Amino acid sequence: MASEKRLRRISQTKPGQRPPPGMPKRSTSIRRAYNYLFPPDSPSSSTDPMLRRKQASEVPKPAQGSQNQVDSLRKELQQCRQELDEAREMVITQEKELSSYEIDQKKLEAKYKEKEASLKKQKASIEDNIVTVVVQQIRDAQKAEREAVRQELTKEHQDALDNLHHKYRSRVAILTQELQDSRSTNEQSKATYEIQSTTLRAELAALNKKLEAAKTVIAETTTTLKDVQQASKTALEDSQKANATLRAELESQIATLTEQLQNAHLSTEDHNQRYAHLQDTSAQALESANQSLASTKEQLQAQIDSQTTELSTLKDALETAFAKSDTDTSAHQTVQDQLIAARQEITELTVSLTSYGESKEALSVSEARVAELTQKVEELSTTKAALGASEEKVAQLMVDLGSFKARRDELASSQAKIAEIKIADLTAKIEHYDQTKTALSDAESKVAELSAELEGYAGLKAELQAEKERAAGFSKEIKGHARIVADLQAKHEDTQARALDADQKHSAVLNQVETLKDDNTKLTEELETLKEQSNKLSLDLESTLAAKEAEFQRIANLDSERTKLAEELGTLQKGSVDFASRVEDLEAEKKAAEQAKTEAEGQAKQLEDESKSARQKLEEELAIVKDALAKSSEESASSMTELQEKLATLETSHQSAQDALARAKQDAETSTTEMKEKLSEAHQAHKAAQDALTQAQADAAASSTDLGQKLAAAQDAQKAAEGALAQAQKESLASSNLQDELAATQAAQKSAEEALEELQTRFKAAEEEQGKVESKLRLAEAVRAQADRTVRDADDAKVEMEGKLKAAVDEKAASEEKLAQVQAELNSFKQAHAESADLVSKDLEAKEAALEAASKSRLDLQAKLDESTARDESSQSRLKDLESELEHLKVKATETDNQAQENLAAKTRELDALIESKNDTEARLKDATAELHTLRSEVEATRSSTMDTPDQSEDDAESKVPKHEALLGNADKLQAELKDKDNEIAELKAWKQGVEQEIEFLTGAHD
Repeated sequence: MASEKRLRRISQTKPGQRPPPGMPKRSTSIRRAYNYLFPPDSPSSSTDPMLRRKQASEVPKPAQGSQNQVDSLRKELQQCRQELDEAREMVITQEKELSSYEIDQKKLEAKYKEKEASLKKQKASIEDNIVTVVVQQIRDAQKAEREAVRQELTKEHQDALDNLHHKYRSRVAILTQELQDSRSTNEQSKATYEIQSTTLRAELAALNKKLEAAKTVIAETTTTLKDVQQASKTALEDSQKANATLRAELESQIATLTEQLQNAHLSTEDHNQRYAHLQDTSAQALESANQSLASTKEQLQAQIDSQTTELSTLKDALETAFAKSDTDTSAHQTVQDQLIAARQEITELTVSLTSYGESKEALSVSEARVAELTQKVEELSTTKAALGASEEKVAQLMVDLGSFKARRDELASSQAKIAEIKIADLTAKIEHYDQTKTALSDAESKVAELSAELEGYAGLKAELQAEKERAAGFSKEIKGHARIVADLQAKHEDTQARALDADQKHSAVLNQVETLKDDNTKLTEELETLKEQSNKLSLDLESTLAAKEAEFQRIANLDSERTKLAEELGTLQKGSVDFASRVEDLEAEKKAAEQAKTEAEGQAKQLEDESKSARQKLEEELAIVKDALAKSSEESASSMTELQEKLATLETSHQSAQDALARAKQDAETSTTEMKEKLSEAHQAHKAAQDALTQAQADAAASSTDLGQKLAAAQDAQKAAEGALAQAQKESLASSNLQDELAATQAAQKSAEEALEELQTRFKAAEEEQGKVESKLRLAEAVRAQADRTVRDADDAKVEMEGKLKAAVDEKAASEEKLAQVQAELNSFKQAHAESADLVSKDLEAKEAALEAASKSRLDLQAKLDESTARDESSQSRLKDLESELEHLKVKATETDNQAQENLAAKTRELDALIESKNDTEARLKDATAELHTLRSEVEATRSSTMDTPDQSEDDAESKVPKHEALLGNADKLQAELKDKDNEIAELKAWKQGVEQEIEFLTGAHD
């Protein structure tokens, strides 16, 4: 029951109330379950309403009415009210318990806080006391140590300071001497540099004179080139006149053909048959024309490719020729020879060029050469700028070389001084080792003295044993002398104590000997380490000497490289004169080319105007053909003339972008083949009109192919310009002085792009015109039926045309012979030019290799100079540090001198006082020992007398015992004082040795 009550009380606690430790928390559901399982004693107060409801529900209902239900409900209500009262009472009790628990908790927390605060205060006070005590002890110990150190450091520190002053003064004197030497070497290097600069300036003036002479030669060449251009202009005018006469003749022939066409009338059946036959023949003629056009196109493309390759090789050869510097005079002569050959070639071309196409072809060749020369001028300007930069770099390298030599000498002197300083430090350490060795020998001598003293103590011990034996005999013989025996026993005890003291001293001396031996071993180890350090320093010295020899060798190599660079600079300066002269030549040729370009642009504009007028005429003629078929013959004749004019204009406009000589030859061949084909077809088919129409169509196709070829050539030119631009950009990255040339190449690229765009527009216009011509040709095919009537009349015209064709063939043969001569001369010129280009390219490769080697050597020199400057800076900083340390040590020495002298005087006084007191105690000890010996002799005398008079001896012994005891006490006191003073002297000596070691350590650190 008790356990049940306890569980019920636990289950009825509030949720907020803290349960006792070890018990789990309970909830209302657990309480209900518990009450359900363990009902209370009184069923009215502790039964669960759920249980009651369940029981009530389980009871079988009687078959009564609503009265029974009301009674049961009233009972349940009453029971619920009772349970509610009980629950209220339980809640009140629990609240009271909870309040009491909270009050107890607050009281306990207050007590805990009070105890915690008191404990913290106690802890803080204890810690403060401990800290104060410890700090005070540490401060007292530090003060004592500092005072002792300050008192003992003075003399030794003063000596060390004197040595340091002497060392650093000698070092400063050596360094000042070295500084003066380095200044003198710098002045000498400056004087040599000024002499070299004057010589270089004189060479530059001579080169400028040569450049002016080259300029005069260039002016002469420009005048000759202008003459050649005027001659080419006259030849062009003559060719234009010849073309005009040929055009007039062709127009008259076309007029006669049109008249014959108007008079011709045939039947429709013949017309249809001839029309079918003409279609077949026209198809065959078109196929043959297309084949011939394809073959001619391939030939033209091959010739263009070969000529472009030749031009590229010529361009590369000229670039390499302008870049060479060793063979400047021979290159100049070759250029002059080339100019003479070019002049001869131009004169021959002016004589041989009889047509407008050939003269224009020569003009295009000259324009191409002018473009190449302008590019070469730009490349020469870039090389000139690079040459100036290389000259400046060489001058800077000379200056850096002089400074490097001076710093090398300074570095060698500083290394020698450092080696001397290290050797001096080693000698000082060896001297210190000798001093320690002498101190060790002194310590060994002291050990020998202490061992002798120990032997004396051993004799005393033997005497004590003899006295023991004597005392034993006296005790046997004289039993009545108890006091004497007691005295002797006391003496025996005193002697034992003395023996123990002697043993202790002996052990202390042995310990000192062992410590001295340990010190000796340590000193030997230090000596070995010093020897090892000296060996290392000797090895370092040897390595520094080897490095110095290697540096000398490097300097010799640098001198040889400097001479090579000076020679290369001279050659480059000689080549700069040639470059300048060539630049001026090329500039003059560039101006002439620009003038020719302006003229060609004017001609192109004229051709464009003519093409526009021709286009308008063709449109008008097409309208007339559509309006009236009767006038078809006249329109066909006019279209023929206009097509011929259009072909001439197209040839002239597109031949400006190609090679003139090859173009004229190819045009002559195509014209001859086309005329032959036309004549054969007219002779076979008696259809001159159809031949003319097919020829016009073939010419239109050829013009379109020519336009495509010219567009491809322009694109190739643009690609070349883009390659030149990329190369210029690479060169601009290599040197900042090439930005102007890059801008010029960019402008050239823009101009080339604009020209390409113009060519493309022209090509598009030509394609449009070709479409219009094809439409006209379709219309002409419709009119071709009417042209069949003129076949008979065309036979007569064919005879006349054959005569003219023979004359044209003869002229063509003459022109081909002249062309072959010009081609042979051009080939010879190309071969010579190629040979010179090969030589120049080889020279240029050699120069490039030399320049790369020079740049590499310059980089090596720069790295070496940087290393030398770094070493110089480190040595200078080290010197400054040493000077600052010297000044600091001087100040510190002046401060510590006075204090050290005072401490030393105090210590010397204390030491003198100790020595005096030691001497006094030794004298007292000697007196006491003498008195003791006298007493012993008296005691022996009394012993001998006791044999005779025992009573009297007892009285004498009693009177002498206190005197003996007093003497023994004095001797013990004196020995204790001696021992204390010996300990003090040993401590002072140990402290002195420690201070000496510290001073030596400090001096070694400063060194």
